[in-house]
Amino acid sequence: MTKSGILLLAKTAGSTSFRSLNQVKRALDTKKVGHSGTLDLFAEGLLVVAVGSCTKIIEDFTLFDKEYEAVIQFGTETDTLDPQGQIVKTVPSPTKEVVLQAMSRFVGEINQVPPQYSAIHVDGKRASDLARSGKMPEMKSRKVKIYSFEMKDFYENFAHVKVSCSKGTYIRSLARDLAEKCGSAGHLKALRRTKIGPFALENACGANLLPPFSIENALADKVEQTINLAEIPDCLMVFTPEISEKCGAKNAFLHESRLSDFLCGKKLKPADFAFNEGCDGDFNVFCGENFVGKIHRDGKKVVYRFVIPEGNR
Repeated sequence: MTKSGILLLAKTAGSTSFRSLNQVKRALDTKKVGHSGTLDLFAEGLLVVAVGSCTKIIEDFTLFDKEYEAVIQFGTETDTLDPQGQIVKTVPSPTKEVVLQAMSRFVGEINQVPPQYSAIHVDGKRASDLARSGKMPEMKSRKVKIYSFEMKDFYENFAHVKVSCSKGTYIRSLARDLAEKCGSAGHLKALRRTKIGPFALENACGANLLPPFSIENALADKVEQTINLAEIPDCLMVFTPEISEKCGAKNAFLHESRLSDFLCGKKLKPADFAFNEGCDGDFNVFCGENFVGKIHRDGKKVVYRFVIPEGNR
């Protein structure tokens, strides 16, 4: 039977998100795995991984706000806006006071231009692929929200910052724009994702392998760490009504006598469910504690979004 659930996984710097997912596939002996958002090769931190039938709701997780810690290096800008790129600009670094003053101007809704080296599609192709081929894509500005932007430490030309932001925010772009606002240039030296919606890195499998995030550790040589695959199955969380609510979703509880009809896709009505929140909209459907699918309710009408067959739960 396919294992299903939610796994919080700590990605290490130097490992790709794809490789991290392969570790999960091997540990759980499944190919049905997805995650809530890629982290760049140099970055580390939280991946929310959906396994088995829970891959059907992975798009819900991509909508969550996120939280990061980053080390910004001032004085140089790279083409990729991260430590793996080529230096394209060198200017004097700003003082701590200038950086602090500029940071306050980024809180709230801002217009942000994503990096050219990113997974965003331009004319049907990844912007990063176009950039690597020498065709520098024109990136369109878009609105994102910065809920908080704090400085944790400042040393020489490095700033350790903490950012709480909406989905779609690029911290590499934020570092570039902050440096520009300071009359300088900058790129990310290190990045760690610490939260995705209600999920925190501290609760992730492998989080103990990550050293404290600091300027000192960002400048130190990285020692590759590997998660013990035997730990992964114990970290897999069943998708329960409580976790669903924690994610901000609405739940509908299917009466057990109607489970067979639900699994067969037969016509149902609102009376077949107990709704614990709201009247209309999308609902995650549970029969007892078992996640069995999703519906959309519109008044007296119930429409299936998807059904999870019994053997796939």
